Amino acid sequence: MPTRTICKCGQPVETPEEMGGQVINCPSCGVFIQLAIQKKDSQNLYVYSISLFIGVLGLCIIAFMATKPPPPAPPEKTWSDFDKEAIPLMMAEASNHIVGISRIVDAFVWKGSNFEDANQWTGDVTAEFINKVGGVERITEPYIFAVVSGENFKVLKCMFDYKRSMKQFEEKLEAEQKAFDAETKHINESMTNEIPSSR
Repeated sequence: MPTRTICKCGQPVETPEEMGGQVINCPSCGVFIQLAIQKKDSQNLYVYSISLFIGVLGLCIIAFMATKPPPPAPPEKTWSDFDKEAIPLMMAEASNHIVGISRIVDAFVWKGSNFEDANQWTGDVTAEFINKVGGVERITEPYIFAVVSGENFKVLKCMFDYKRSMKQFEEKLEAEQKAFDAETKHINESMTNEIPSSR
């Protein structure tokens, strides 16, 4: 295929492809000109090579991902793992639940007879808190535990035990009522003994 070179005089010069890059005299004006080198599709070949490489690389990655085994499941947690987590979880829950908490005095987890079943665990946190008038009071709050599990996880959760708290409140209220009734009876008896009969 002939190569076409344009001289400075504007005249086109056609030469065979093999002469590309040589210097000749322009047939029209006689000035030396360097013949053009015909561009091969080297740029297209470069783009094609890069595209092919990226395509093959993409296929290799897809094939690798398809054959790659899923990540191993985390080791199954046992009751001893939960035992290590129970008190810190309960203390964290108490610090979120008790308003005005100043410090935790004691924390205890009762596992009962079936200690391997964390769903049956209960606990108590004794803490000091600042009351409404700025004094320090001590309170013991009940908590319960539950194991939440999914496809690849098993987690111990701790929550405030509202049922046990209400039961403790009712027992305390009943004890205070008995004490009040006993005090009232005592006062009434002492007043009856002090009043002289008017006969």
